[in-house]
Amino acid sequence: MRSTTPTRVLLLAGAAAATAIWLAAMSDAVAQTAGETVLTGRVTAASGQPMEGVIVSARQLGKTFTTSVYTDAAGEYYFPPMGRGTYRIWAQAVGYGAGIVERIALGSTVDRQPFTLAPLENFEMQLRGDEWVASLPEATPYDRKMKEVFRLNCFGGCHSPSHALKDRYDERSWKILIDKMSRIATPGTYTLDEDRNVAPLMHYYKDQLAEYLARVRGPSSPKLTLRPRPRPEGEETLAVFREYDSSPPGFGIPLYNDGSLWELGPANKTDLKNMGPLRATVDLDGNPWFTGRGRGYWTVAKVDWKTGKITGYTVRNDAGAVVDGGEIITDRQGVVWTQAAGKLVTIDRTGRMELIAVPEPEEVRRTQGTSVPPGSAGKERIWWEDGPRPPVCANGVCQNPPTIFYMYEPSTGRWAVYENPPAPKEMDAFSDVYNVTSMGDGDGNGWWAQFATDVMVKADGSAPGKVVTMKIPPRRRSAWNLFAGDDRTIFEMMGGSEPHTRGVPYQHSIRMVGAGPGPTDSVWGVGWFSSDLIRVNIRTHELKVYDAPAPDCASYQTWTDPHGEVWTVCQSSAHIRRFNPRTERWMIYDLPTINIEAHAMGMAPGLVDGRVRLVVPSWTNSKTILMEVRTPADIAALKAAVQKAATR
Repeated sequence: MRSTTPTRVLLLAGAAAATAIWLAAMSDAVAQTAGETVLTGRVTAASGQPMEGVIVSARQLGKTFTTSVYTDAAGEYYFPPMGRGTYRIWAQAVGYGAGIVERIALGSTVDRQPFTLAPLENFEMQLRGDEWVASLPEATPYDRKMKEVFRLNCFGGCHSPSHALKDRYDERSWKILIDKMSRIATPGTYTLDEDRNVAPLMHYYKDQLAEYLARVRGPSSPKLTLRPRPRPEGEETLAVFREYDSSPPGFGIPLYNDGSLWELGPANKTDLKNMGPLRATVDLDGNPWFTGRGRGYWTVAKVDWKTGKITGYTVRNDAGAVVDGGEIITDRQGVVWTQAAGKLVTIDRTGRMELIAVPEPEEVRRTQGTSVPPGSAGKERIWWEDGPRPPVCANGVCQNPPTIFYMYEPSTGRWAVYENPPAPKEMDAFSDVYNVTSMGDGDGNGWWAQFATDVMVKADGSAPGKVVTMKIPPRRRSAWNLFAGDDRTIFEMMGGSEPHTRGVPYQHSIRMVGAGPGPTDSVWGVGWFSSDLIRVNIRTHELKVYDAPAPDCASYQTWTDPHGEVWTVCQSSAHIRRFNPRTERWMIYDLPTINIEAHAMGMAPGLVDGRVRLVVPSWTNSKTILMEVRTPADIAALKAAVQKAATR
């Protein structure tokens, strides 16, 4: 059992007789599909012991995607049926050298490939961001405080801590790196605004933090006691991942190091060519879509989940240049929505794209009224954050106007606008939000969070223009007690987590909240710093906070699946978490690629072939990662197919 994971959710088996009949049918179907093979094998340690939770990956030469599965308690793995051809196959686990077969021809009904993994003396390069943080020394109160300062800065200033900690620097070099981190955006690229605004927390602690880091990650520092998370177990080994290359032609892919072979460490996030999808969704046919770094080639792109073929769509601005898309979702009719060039963009299931002009806020206010027309009850709605608007100046004093949120009702063409409220009076903080495009909650309300204030905002769908705010209580597992006197003053001066979320110890720093597409009476937020789940009832506004396993995961977004379970992706720790609100139990699915820098995740609004399908955009690695979870019956059917082939 994982020490960080509460009791697992157990799947119920069906009646024995019915299961036997179904397995027989499935084994025939799996084994006899023309042109496909079942790839299987066993992974053992050098001692001969079977290894559970090892990720095994296979990529057909000449193709643009990789499929990955885990080993079970017997050390065995079973891929879903795959096309015959020549493959590269590799197996890996943190703490062990990878087993790699560069070329193997798969042409039988069943193909077997065993692996034996030998332990590595030094496996630092394999660590994920949260594992690096867990490995930092904290034997004294001072060290614990410096570790917290690093955590509060690096999740915002460098995103995954592995990018900073994989190398060793002396104190002078750490100061240079910290100074750079205090002035740059999280991509590792310089922007004028952030060149002018030094991150106050990093600047204040620069000397102390550099001394601490040089002592624990300097050229002559003693070897760290590495603290990796346990490997997946039980149901956590049932996931299947398909990773699709998602860079425009001529950019980035194939990379020398794309995060797939953990021994090489994380991909270089400061190389703009490596940066790809930022947002993603899954359509009703199970295909992932993404937006992000289109590099003037496409605005939004669809990936055929079976072949990896990418179909791009372009939207141009007034100057004729192709622009990147923003947040992206699929509605319950299967229509894909995003924003680009100041317009709403829709793509229906036939592939037809439509651009919807967005009216000015004042025009909407004149027509939206104070109540909702009866014909709008129960209608699906799209919620969208408007882009930044120029400051409003009077008598030499300029103020930024509040962020505007639009509601658009596709079936009626009705619009409404809402304003993001200011920060609470007791907080000297900005009230910025992250981009929002969603279907809202089951009652037709929109939701967003102010990540600097830990305020969640409800746009009342029954009263156009009305917003309700809810202040989230401070995190329970805070390190705030480590700071006193002037060390607290710097946080008070900040007022709250600052842009790119360099943060405050007692804050959750919620980024993007979600309600659906599944059945739920709540919206869910996730703490970027706390990793906790925050639940708000959409009608009573009752709050509940769930302490999460695997802290320091750094998560942007939540989704509720068609079964009512809640999912989040962990950007720094490269895993997906699944939470069952009925049992309050968690499961963790480690991803096949380390340091994905996922800025969001997406989900199909319904089951696809009876399965939940979700997608993670891997920004640093230019991949789109599709995930679904098999059942024990699925594995049993594959095993039956293998056994049947063995007797022929």
